[in-house]
Amino acid sequence: MKKGLTLIETIVVIAIAFALIYGIVNVMKNLFDSYWISSDTAIIQNMARTAINEMTRFIRQSSNPVTGIDPGIGETKTYIQFVYVKDESETRNMKYYKNGKKLMRVVDGSTTTLISNYLDSIYFTHVSSYVVKIQSMTLTKGDQSITLDKTIFIRNR
Repeated sequence: MKKGLTLIETIVVIAIAFALIYGIVNVMKNLFDSYWISSDTAIIQNMARTAINEMTRFIRQSSNPVTGIDPGIGETKTYIQFVYVKDESETRNMKYYKNGKKLMRVVDGSTTTLISNYLDSIYFTHVSSYVVKIQSMTLTKGDQSITLDKTIFIRNR
């Protein structure tokens, strides 16, 4: 009797090994794909939430809402312009607008980028004297997309 493996036994072992390796590689690929999808979603959610919170904070404290906010009552635009009341003696002219895939912020003429490269759409609607809506703020990164809406009640009545 000879010691060792026959050709058939060796081929079976190699086939099983390749099947196991193929299965492990597919599981790892799916794990990495899932991680990147979750990561993209978390990134755009955080950006959207940060931008919405900032805009809400400043719009809530805008002055003279009946005449001082553009768009006017009943209008919907891709920008909003208003006067922010920091305190009784200090105000700031502010504007948020979409520029390509970016959300821009202007404070007293100084422009900065609030969201870069991921903004698909944003609409501001001045519903009434003291209500502004941020509608359909959509961000996309890779295949992942998120849309947020926010209703803001202005405090300085």
